[in-house]
Amino acid sequence: MKNLSELTLDLSYTALLFDSREVALEVMDLEEDMDELYYRTRLAVLDLAGDQDPPKLLSLMQFVDSMEAITDSAAEISEIVLEGIDPHPVFDIAMRDTEDIISRVDVEPGSVLIDRKLAELKLDTKAGIDILAIKRGRKLIYHPGEQVALRRGDILIAKGSEEAFDKLRRLAGEMEEEEEELTLE
Repeated sequence: MKNLSELTLDLSYTALLFDSREVALEVMDLEEDMDELYYRTRLAVLDLAGDQDPPKLLSLMQFVDSMEAITDSAAEISEIVLEGIDPHPVFDIAMRDTEDIISRVDVEPGSVLIDRKLAELKLDTKAGIDILAIKRGRKLIYHPGEQVALRRGDILIAKGSEEAFDKLRRLAGEMEEEEEELTLE
């Protein structure tokens, strides 16, 4: 639930940043998935009620309620895009004031990332980038697993610092490397 709520929130920011109806619609689908998960989890907690210590179950219920609230908030953010409302200028200022940003990077022909699995690339540790999703053609792959290999034309939706994105863009072939040789080491 935690991963789904975080992903939904990150994607809602992405939808707003890029005015992407497609990503906003995916957020709405994920929010529906969370609603179902929320319902099933609450039922499971109630099933445990006779066997468990009530304060422990209460903390679990609070956690589940919080994850549902986060996902609902992400859906509300996405509704801004779906309703065609322009975000307030303060949004841009707020997004610039954060250390991490959410952005997209295109994997260009000739990139060193092509045909490499995320586990091999270790972008999170080597570049400081968290890949939230991969847009491959018309398909979105959310929280791609370590065995997913990148392809030419993939669009990476990621979170990281400006410096980390500069490195990722060079690896993806979006930016020309000036003097140093491009490596993943």
